[in-house]
Amino acid sequence: MTHSHTTKSGSKRYRYYVCVNAQKRGWHNCPTRSIPAAEIEKFVVEQVKAVAGNPSLVSDTLAQVRQQTEDSLRTLEAEREGIDRDLIKADAEIQKVAIEAATSDDNSLESRRLADLQERVQSGERRLTEIREASLQPPRS
Repeated sequence: MTHSHTTKSGSKRYRYYVCVNAQKRGWHNCPTRSIPAAEIEKFVVEQVKAVAGNPSLVSDTLAQVRQQTEDSLRTLEAEREGIDRDLIKADAEIQKVAIEAATSDDNSLESRRLADLQERVQSGERRLTEIREASLQPPRS
């Protein structure tokens, strides 16, 4: 659900949460089309208080967050290692294609291949930056 509001009579503002699925796919796709904001916010605060007041539940939740974070970091590290390997291969291939282009009379094929390889390298480097940034930030729930 996403927050929204409407204004009546130019001054009275009504806040509510509306089902995103219903907005995107039609109102028949969501059993609860909208909920008054105060009602859902009160419910959420009550749930947070209930969780915060239960030390066992807080401990279990923190343990799950730690585990999910460790799993995410392991997945990101494995992806980073794979990208590093791909970049090494791409660099070697760039050098090979550059040599072929230098010795060829018609290097249009090599030029296209170099452009593709450079795009692959840029994409890999962008993803490595994303991985580095994600590794430094807490996971989103």
